[in-house]
Amino acid sequence: MKKIALFFILITQLMPAKSQWVTIPDSNFVNFLTLNYPSCMSGNQMDTTCTGITSVLRVNCNNQGIANLDGIQYFDNLDTLKCNRNLLTTLPDLPITLKELYCDSNLISSLSSLPPALRKLSCVNNQLVSLPSFPTTIKTVWCNNNQLTSLPSLPASLNSIYCFVNQLTSLPALPANLIVIMCYSNMLTSIPSLPANLVSLICGDNPINSLPVLPQALNFLACDNNLLTSIPPLPPNLRNFTCDHNQLSSLPTLPNSLEILGCNHNQLTSLPTLPNSVFALYCNDNLLTSLPELPDSLQSFNISNNPNLTCLPQLKRIVSMTHTNTGVQCLPNYGTVTNANPSLSLFPLCDILNVNGCQTFWNISGKIYNDLDSNCISDPNEFNAQNLKVNLYESGILQQQVYTGGEGFYSFDTDTGSFTMEVDTAGIPVLVTCPLSGILNSILTAADSLDYGMDFGVQCKTGFDIGVLAGVHFSQFFPGNATMINIHAGDLSNYYGLHCASGVSGTIDVTILGPVSYLSSAPGALSPNVTGNILSYTISDFGTVNFNTDFRFLVMTNTSAQAGDQVCVDVMVNPFAGDNDTSNNSFVQCFSVVNSFDPNMKEVSPTAEISPDQEWLTYTVYFQNTGNAAAQNIYVLDTLDPNTDPSTFTLLSYSHENFTQVLGNVIRVNFPGINLPDSTNNEPNSHGYFQYKVRLISGLSIGTEISNTANIYFDFNPPIRTNTTINTISNLSSVAEIFPGIELNVQPNPVIQNLSIAFTLQKTSYVRLSIYTLPGQHVRTLLDSKKDAGDSELLFSTEGLSSGIYFLKIEVDGYSRSRRFIKL
Repeated sequence: MKKIALFFILITQLMPAKSQWVTIPDSNFVNFLTLNYPSCMSGNQMDTTCTGITSVLRVNCNNQGIANLDGIQYFDNLDTLKCNRNLLTTLPDLPITLKELYCDSNLISSLSSLPPALRKLSCVNNQLVSLPSFPTTIKTVWCNNNQLTSLPSLPASLNSIYCFVNQLTSLPALPANLIVIMCYSNMLTSIPSLPANLVSLICGDNPINSLPVLPQALNFLACDNNLLTSIPPLPPNLRNFTCDHNQLSSLPTLPNSLEILGCNHNQLTSLPTLPNSVFALYCNDNLLTSLPELPDSLQSFNISNNPNLTCLPQLKRIVSMTHTNTGVQCLPNYGTVTNANPSLSLFPLCDILNVNGCQTFWNISGKIYNDLDSNCISDPNEFNAQNLKVNLYESGILQQQVYTGGEGFYSFDTDTGSFTMEVDTAGIPVLVTCPLSGILNSILTAADSLDYGMDFGVQCKTGFDIGVLAGVHFSQFFPGNATMINIHAGDLSNYYGLHCASGVSGTIDVTILGPVSYLSSAPGALSPNVTGNILSYTISDFGTVNFNTDFRFLVMTNTSAQAGDQVCVDVMVNPFAGDNDTSNNSFVQCFSVVNSFDPNMKEVSPTAEISPDQEWLTYTVYFQNTGNAAAQNIYVLDTLDPNTDPSTFTLLSYSHENFTQVLGNVIRVNFPGINLPDSTNNEPNSHGYFQYKVRLISGLSIGTEISNTANIYFDFNPPIRTNTTINTISNLSSVAEIFPGIELNVQPNPVIQNLSIAFTLQKTSYVRLSIYTLPGQHVRTLLDSKKDAGDSELLFSTEGLSSGIYFLKIEVDGYSRSRRFIKL
């Protein structure tokens, strides 16, 4: 018997002395622990000293059917506990190391004291009527969808609290570091003072009758379904603002950053000016009688159930529009509206006699559409053509020129008389198919002075036209600054809203010259292959290219650049197959470096001295709203020089939708409802421009000057007068053959080092061979002597020349000829 007793004593001494076993009462928790920590479990017994328990940092026992979590307190180093979607009614004491607790979707009616190091608490969708005090370390609390009637004090550490769908009647003081509060669907009657760093406030579905001062940092405000009668001033960075289902009769000024505005089911009779950034506007079920100008950015637009609304502003670019149950009976000129309910085709365009006095067209108006099926009817699947020039003649004399807007409409303001109209398709890939004659007639009398529905049908000309139309920059070339250059190139029919070059491939090469360096392609544009200062684009299908935006890139102006230095882009478009018109496949445009400048200015290309055979001048008018409020309407008056031919005016590019008219030699470009932001509040979007070209009259003599100045009108303010551009007819940069007895060729072109110059003389003559810069500055004389008749060749090293465009000029017996070459 003593031996047996001694044996049990020895066995006891050999067993681990530190094992401590506890009973886990919940069988589902036992199953979970046995599966995940088998070495620490024996049946329903758990060894609290097992390292598998004491060292674990995270426990995830979601959706296990656990009703009692007793035993979790022995996880001595636990950092994160997730016990969502169980049957818990309470929680045991939790490890003091716990930093994150997630106990959503249980049956918990109360929580014991929280661990002192807790940072995140999520107790969503329980039966809690109160919460314990928050530790001073807490950062985020999710306690929504409970039965809470109050919250404990909020510690300074808290930055986000989500307490929506409860029974709260008030909120405690909000800590300074709070950035998000979601307290909608409660019983709140007021909101305490908001901290300065608050970014998001969502307090809808409460009986709140007023809001406190809104902090400057706020960018998301949702206060719908309350009892609000007014809204305090909105902060400058607000992006999303919804105030649906209140008792509002007016709204405060909207910040320039706003993207979404929801104000339906109120008592609004009008809206404040809409920022250009707004892309969603929901103002249905109000008492609206008018609307402000709509931004180009608008994608979704709902004005239904406003029976007092009888007129609409210009509809520019809208993806989805809903306007049921309004008083609107006719539409103004409108742009691209992808989807509309009711369909816009059910409404006529407003004429001058429309019963509600809405915006009207002038005496003669119509539209140009892509007549795909040649039936001379604008069918629903046929889109309208933009940027097409329509000429108005009286007795065969050109009276006016206008361009179609974004949805293909045009209009003339005339007196009575007999007129003819035609679409000017010279040099463009567009063919008028309806009427077959290409001409429409209009007779206006005192008794009938209106003529509407003067529509033209157009199609693509046979073949295709790949080329380059224009080049613009979006900020000045200032030393040390980056500038975006945009080349409009590709399928030229895209400019007119047609698509005539699908499946056509080719290349586009852009050579950048002057004191700038290439930085990168612009966001969203195509990325070129870059070799030095040459950008090369290989296009597999011009039908997929965005004519307006794919060839945008950034350059940096050198810090050593001087005012007056030229930055030039030389563009060559090369379709692999045949092209209807190769004359528009090359393009050169130059811009000047500035050191200080007026943002309301005018540029001309080419600059300064031009040759007698120069055919076109390209003008760009830049404007900026430097006032302290948005400019609602802008127009530009530009009088052409008498040495130009107004009938050749060609609109090339513009920043905003406009209505362009040419009466005689006066150009008027109207930007109605542009709402151009002011430079103080929104400098990047405070700029605009338009660009055109015009042909010089023939036979201009050496020394003739061509000048141009524009006047820019911002709302009702006195005009701002731009600088005056001056071009002088000169021999210096002549590229035409002046004397048929001279032949001049250069190769290779572009050249890196040695330029081979070959010329042919009909007789022995005195020859001067010189190099000039593009503006006409003399660089070097290569030859100044008598040469025999016949062929001559000269090899010139360009090593000392800077990269750029030059002219090689040969002068023989008072006559000259020039050739352009590019030094890489």
